[in-house]
Amino acid sequence: KETEKSLLSKAEKEELKKQLSLEIADKEKLRPKQLQLEELLERTVQIIIRNQTLLNQSHELKENILLLQSCPTCLQEVSEKHKHKIQEQEEGKINTAQRLLQESEGKRKEIWEQKETIKSRIEHLQELEQQLTKVKLELILIEEKKESVLKKKEELNKLLTENNQLILQLEELDKKSSLEQLNLEIKEARVFLESFSKKIYLEQAKLETEKQTTQ
Repeated sequence: KETEKSLLSKAEKEELKKQLSLEIADKEKLRPKQLQLEELLERTVQIIIRNQTLLNQSHELKENILLLQSCPTCLQEVSEKHKHKIQEQEEGKINTAQRLLQESEGKRKEIWEQKETIKSRIEHLQELEQQLTKVKLELILIEEKKESVLKKKEELNKLLTENNQLILQLEELDKKSSLEQLNLEIKEARVFLESFSKKIYLEQAKLETEKQTTQ
């Protein structure tokens, strides 16, 4: 996938940049939701611990009341009726605590799943942010390379103009007398023109190669 992305054209990279920017915009909206779920999860865990403690205390009291023969405060005998009443009260507390505990556990699981979903989403968006940074940098480099190509194209046009002027000068020399000095000048000019033309050809080939890399 990274190789495919590196082969995208400038227009495709611009479109990718736009898509990534839109998708990443959701990240800031998810942050408050993530914090809210973390706080809610913490409160739910506290409720679970409190209900579990109450449940354990009620079970302990229910078991101890059966073994109790006399009141530890007034030392009077504890009747079976009184024991039964306390057992019923604790049984009610146990049922309530078990119900609340079950509901809280279900709620805790639901909150945990939502929190993990948002966490995964945020991590994914962070990866997209890194990808967006890379695409932006690639677009900057393409623009810089484009400017470099344009500058070299201007330089090449200048060389072509100079080349055309040399050709015109040679043509003018050819029309003049055939004196030995003129022939020597023509010969020197032709050598220079040949070297100059070769330089232009190399510059054109180099410019064409760089143009292809910016498309």
